[in-house]
Amino acid sequence: MDSPPLRWSDAAALLVLAVTAGGTAMVYPSLPEQFAVHFDATGTPDSFYGRALGATLVPAISVVMYAMFRVLPVIDPRGENFRKFRATYDAIVLLTLVFLAFVQGLLLAYNLGIDYPQNALVLGGVGLLFAGLGVLFRHAEPNWFVGIRTPWTLSDDEVWRRTHRVAAPLYVLAGALMVVGAFLPVPTEFVVGVAAAIAALVPAAYSFVVYRRRERGGRDSPST
Repeated sequence: MDSPPLRWSDAAALLVLAVTAGGTAMVYPSLPEQFAVHFDATGTPDSFYGRALGATLVPAISVVMYAMFRVLPVIDPRGENFRKFRATYDAIVLLTLVFLAFVQGLLLAYNLGIDYPQNALVLGGVGLLFAGLGVLFRHAEPNWFVGIRTPWTLSDDEVWRRTHRVAAPLYVLAGALMVVGAFLPVPTEFVVGVAAAIAALVPAAYSFVVYRRRERGGRDSPST
C-alpha cells in the first residue's frame, strides 16, 4: 500500500502538535528546574526529570506517535483495509494527539504552580479517551495495529467484526465509569481496574468464545 496522501485530518493533527509544542515553548522559561512527570494515587509527584527533558517528553512522544500512525497503514500486511475505515482511523489519530496535548497541559499547569484536582482531571481525560475509542472502534476493519487485536480476531474477520460490535459499547461504558469515578471518593486504582477489565478482558474472552463456536460450527455460520 502506498503512503497515504496528506488529508485534512493531517492538517488538524499537525495543528495539535504545533499548539502543544508552542504552548510548551511559551511557558518554558517559567518552569522549575526539576519538572514533575509522574504522580502517586494522592496526586503527589513521585518522579522528576530535568526541565528540558520533562517539558519536551510528551510533545516528543506526540510527534513520534503521529509519525508511527502515518506509517502503520504502509507496513500493515492488511494495509488495504485502512482505506475502508480511513475516516475512523484519522479520528483515532487525532483523538490520541488531543489526549496527549491535554496531558501536557496538565503537566505544565502543575509545574507552573497552578492548583487543580489533578487525579480527577487525569481520570476524566482517560475516560473520555476510552469512550471516544469505543465509538470509533465499532467501525475499524481488520488490521494488525488498531482495535481489539487477539489471536482470534486476527485469525477470522467475522470474529473481528463481532468482537468490535461488542467492544464498542463496553469501551464507552468503561470511559463513563472513569468520568463518573473522577468525581466520587473512590480509589483511582479501583476505578481504572474495573474499567480496564470491562474494556480489555471481556472483548478478549468474547473473541475466543466466538472463534471456538465458529470453528465447531464452520466458518460459514451466520453472524450473531
